[in-house]
Amino acid sequence: MIGPHPLIIGPFLAATDQAGSNQGPYDSYSENGTPVAIEKASAAAKAVGTARGGGSSPGKGETMKHYLAVLMITLFTTVTAFADVAASRDKTVKGAVIGGVAGGVIGAVISNNRAGHSAKRGAIVGAVAGTAAGAIVGAMMDKQERELRQVPGVEVQRTANDELNVVVKNDVLFDFNSSALRSSSRSAMQEMASVFEKYPNTTISVQGHADSVGTVSYNERLSQRRANSVAGYIESLGVRSNRVETLGYGESQPRATNTTASGRQLNRRVEIHVKANQA
Repeated sequence: MIGPHPLIIGPFLAATDQAGSNQGPYDSYSENGTPVAIEKASAAAKAVGTARGGGSSPGKGETMKHYLAVLMITLFTTVTAFADVAASRDKTVKGAVIGGVAGGVIGAVISNNRAGHSAKRGAIVGAVAGTAAGAIVGAMMDKQERELRQVPGVEVQRTANDELNVVVKNDVLFDFNSSALRSSSRSAMQEMASVFEKYPNTTISVQGHADSVGTVSYNERLSQRRANSVAGYIESLGVRSNRVETLGYGESQPRATNTTASGRQLNRRVEIHVKANQA
């Protein structure tokens, strides 16, 4: 694990100790979302500036210290989050993000030493904060992806930095022409629900799909009932209902041809899209 430099992060930790909380931006994001994480980092940085400035209205120098404290906090948080992701999906991209954060710190220092660059400095601060927040989201989704891949009978796809797609074949979940969950599928569903509960700052879209056997309207209704069954079950296991939506697409989004038995089997499925909540 990559650790913080004491001269950089020490004042921040002292400020959070005085506030009675050592919760960092990554933990804040996981529990409360990006706005709270950035707000807590900013508040801690203000505490450092006020303590050193001896007053509630810091001047230009103390304001810049505030900016730099926030930047260094986000840099440390990003590096730590990446170090925790053992199975990196794209080290080049993640390294570029870390470089962007470090470059933002340097840019802020340079702009502070030149007159009339407050707008640029503000842009740098915003860009770096956004980059760091995106990195935190990516690290959180990396961890969730690894855990979901351990669930038997599912296929996990990373469709975006902030989104996962979990595909469950209908023959795992349901009997033919039925929307009642099979008892043998409940163990896998319980494992998935446990992962979803660990990462509450996500939205879950349960989407039912069918093959082309039967009428279009019947397949739409069947796929909706199956999506409702999956959603209802994970909600009964503790996943909050306000995080979950259901959709029934019927036969409108096939993954394979409907002219073969193997293709129809691929098309009979439930997909669970997991997306990180945005600021």
